[in-house]
Amino acid sequence: MHWEEDSMAISYSFLSGPYTGSLKGEFDMNFKTSAYLIRSRINSLDLKPLEQYVKDLSNYGTIRGNLDADLLAKGNFHEAKNLMANGTISFNDLHLGKNLKDDYASFKQLKVVIHELSPARRLYLFDSISLEHPYFKYERYDHSNNLETMFGKKGATANGPAGTGKLNILVIIAQYVRDLANNFFRSEYKVDNLAILNGDLKYNDFSLNEEFSTALSALDITADSINKHHKRVNVYLKSPLEPYGNLSIDISIDPKDSSSFDLNYHLRNVPISIFNPYTVTYTSYPLDRGSLDLNGEWHVRRGLITSGNHLLIVDPRATKRIRGKDKKWVPVPLIFAFIRERGDVIDYSIPITGNLKSPKFHFGDVIRHTLENIFVKPATTPYRFEVKNTEQEIEKSEMIKWPLMGTTLLPSQQKFLSDIAKFLAKNKNTRITIQPYEYTTKEKEHLTFYETKKKYYLLATHKDVASFTPKDSAEVEKLPARDKGFMMYVNRKVPDTLVFTLQEKCSRILGSREINSLLDQLEKNRNEIFSSFFKNQQVIDRVKIRPKKTTVPFDGFSYYDINYEGGVPPELLKAYNKMNALNEESPRKKFLNEHKKTLP
Repeated sequence: MHWEEDSMAISYSFLSGPYTGSLKGEFDMNFKTSAYLIRSRINSLDLKPLEQYVKDLSNYGTIRGNLDADLLAKGNFHEAKNLMANGTISFNDLHLGKNLKDDYASFKQLKVVIHELSPARRLYLFDSISLEHPYFKYERYDHSNNLETMFGKKGATANGPAGTGKLNILVIIAQYVRDLANNFFRSEYKVDNLAILNGDLKYNDFSLNEEFSTALSALDITADSINKHHKRVNVYLKSPLEPYGNLSIDISIDPKDSSSFDLNYHLRNVPISIFNPYTVTYTSYPLDRGSLDLNGEWHVRRGLITSGNHLLIVDPRATKRIRGKDKKWVPVPLIFAFIRERGDVIDYSIPITGNLKSPKFHFGDVIRHTLENIFVKPATTPYRFEVKNTEQEIEKSEMIKWPLMGTTLLPSQQKFLSDIAKFLAKNKNTRITIQPYEYTTKEKEHLTFYETKKKYYLLATHKDVASFTPKDSAEVEKLPARDKGFMMYVNRKVPDTLVFTLQEKCSRILGSREINSLLDQLEKNRNEIFSSFFKNQQVIDRVKIRPKKTTVPFDGFSYYDINYEGGVPPELLKAYNKMNALNEESPRKKFLNEHKKTLP
């Protein structure tokens, strides 16, 4: 360091204390002008030290990951925008979440390759931006969500108390990035390659009477070269939807005006039974059949919308009403009678106009179809009843559905099993193989709620298990999950403030061993009841029940799949032939492929 010189050059190389990673490079600085030049190479730098700053901005949480970088940057400490940089930055295996086992957000790698970054000259030129296996989970609870519990309502915790003057490096970095990107869309920008690959976005709603879950899995988003001088930039999104369905979106954007774009989307083959947590809560009726398709084409110019949207629901069917004090009532079967068309579909076109801030929905087609159904559909009532009866004949011949948490068979199911047993007795060469499919997630949830409410009920009524009657069982069934007394009991049993869902609290009260034992007993009871019909006819040796498979059924209920070997009942053959004939008639032929997706 020379006394007569204004600049100093420093070389550095060191390891990261108790954590993994290394840094090395050169740093030049002019002390008079505050100009600097940095050549930095970072190798697998552990980001664990940042966790202390995360805890300052949140009520709880952990962070882990590492950083690789090879950068050359010139700038001035007096002005953040006075920067010229190029090189590569890569964040790897980054995880942010409730604890080490429960992530809210994560990704395998975020890699940015910079040609030239110069905010002062308004140049943002990137070779590539790639995000590999991003994960994000959003959960709704009774009075908040996972982001609010972590960062406070509207980010109050993350914003921090005003006037404290406390320095947080994450806030400083965020402000710096904001300053650098402030004029991005008004600058010269280019991204040669943009890709988000194998993403996983989850949505869980625990605020209902039962959990609703869905996810975009294996989500891919790719784009053409993004350049301000191109006329259009095309972005493509595709993803399977869990538990069923597919989503695809194509967007063509004017890079000079983000309010001008063309959009085409298609949501395919979604079972409407996945919405049962909502339909049961707000109507009292679960849905056990039907699939949904939704597609549309939007043309937006300077925020003004011209769009067409098409909704198609095939074979919608509601089952028996579930009664309860915590469930609202809407006559879904009656509504279906008005909105379902002759071919057992709900088929609506819903244009949207207006602007992005105030869109206008046009329901003329909905009203027209409803009026047509009132006056035209009655003439085809005999046909529709024949279709419905034939479908049910095929369905009950190929599967036995079980009510959630139940072992009781409907009279029609009992008659069917008796007929099948008699059919086996008459046809010595015929065998059947049964494959049980269990909706384990939902069965477990219902069992856990019931058994926890039962413990509370016994305590509240000063009873013991020996004196628990079927009438008591019905009272437990009707007890709302959010009953004030029950919630006080659960919260007292599980005082952990980081357990946010009623499902998890009830699981902790029962314990995994008891829950698994109840599920095993449920499976055993179902097998015994099913087998009893064949034991009575002494044909049980020609009935094979395979080990159960865990699944999320398309129609939302656990079931036994029946496969015939050596012959099928004549009633089933007759039903198949009749169904084929009905499918060829005009009300159903138009949507024949869609109808086949809902068949058992």
